[in-house]
Amino acid sequence: MPWVDAEHASWVTTVRSGIVDGAARALRVMSGHLRRPITSSVAVIERIG
Repeated sequence: MPWVDAEHASWVTTVRSGIVDGAARALRVMSGHLRRPITSSVAVIERIG
């Protein structure tokens, strides 16, 4: 039945995009938390250099 395959494919795509979206969101949050220390350490390194 082709409609079952199409439905399954769309479901898989939805799940994949959801996982990708969640991972991107988590990375954004992590980078947001890490940005401050990285920025401050870069500023310190630039001052030393």
